[in-house]
Formats: sequence, structure tokens, C-alpha cells
Amino acid sequence: YLKGWAGFVAQKSLLQLTMKSNPTAREAGVLGAANISPDMAVRIRNEFARHGEISGAVYIPNTPAWTDQAAREAFKGAILRDVDRIIVRPGQEKPLFVSQQLGGLMMQFKTFGISSVMR
Repeated sequence: YLKGWAGFVAQKSLLQLTMKSNPTAREAGVLGAANISPDMAVRIRNEFARHGEISGAVYIPNTPAWTDQAAREAFKGAILRDVDRIIVRPGQEKPLFVSQQLGGLMMQFKTFGISSVMR
């Protein structure tokens, strides 16, 4: 549930940034951190203008209908990046001893905290 909510939030903010024809340096930095160049932002903006819609406060991109495959993949990659950054799940950040039986027993409720700190 939280990943879906985070996806909606990331999608809306990303689309709002790409809608700006002249973003500020901070906004361009946010797009750059999401691996979206100014040229790609224009391509995403054009695809959203053709196939997407705004329903109240919800931005519906309708990405299956997008004809520009590279823009679709860049947009989806940026959304996934933001969702993975927002929702913390324990992964490779855990210490090795947690994978052992005794370490797993001792640290079973601490892995999310460890993952949050390591990220």
C-alpha cells in the first residue's frame, strides 16, 4: 500500500517538474538526480500531453499508450528510484551476522533500522 502511495506522490512531483519549460537550477538538479536530462524532460512532457490526463490532484500518465519507449522507460525508472528511496526495505545493507541463525534471532526486529541508517 505504501509503495503505491509513494508512487503516486513521486509521479505527480516528477510530472510537475517536467511540465516546466524553464526549470530552476534546483529543479533541474532534481531531474538530473532522477537521470532525466532536459531533452528527456521535454519528451516526457510531450508524451504526457498526448496520452495523460489530470483528474483533480491526480496525474494519470497512461504510460502503456506512450509511443516514445525511451521516455516511458526513463519515467518509470525515475518513479521506481523515488519509491525505493522512500520505502525502506532491508536488503544488502544488513550485516553478515544477521544472516546466521543466532544473529537473525537477535536482530530480527532491527533490520529495518539498520537498513535505514545504512542508506
